[in-house]
Amino acid sequence: MIATEPNAVFLAPAEYVDSDHPRVKELAERLVSGEPTPAAIAQRIFYAVRDIRYGAPDFDRLASFKASTLLAEGSVLRTESSSLRCALSGGGIARAAGLR
Repeated sequence: MIATEPNAVFLAPAEYVDSDHPRVKELAERLVSGEPTPAAIAQRIFYAVRDIRYGAPDFDRLASFKASTLLAEGSVLRTESSSLRCALSGGGIARAAGLR
């Protein structure tokens, strides 16, 4: 997907979908490497996030729901994995693929 004016807001980094964080950007670049099709990239995102160990977040620490935090800590709950998938699919992958 190419970033256009109408969808730019959906690709922009956000508080929990922090696609501009260095950890997220680095993973996005690795996932895009050598993958020419959007379907292949989507599959890599799915498996990369799926293979992170599942665990309970710290509900008293809102930062534990950020995409970059779960990459740093290495455990996720479904809510957190969604923020990482969004960060990679939207901003991270688009930026790494040169579409932003």
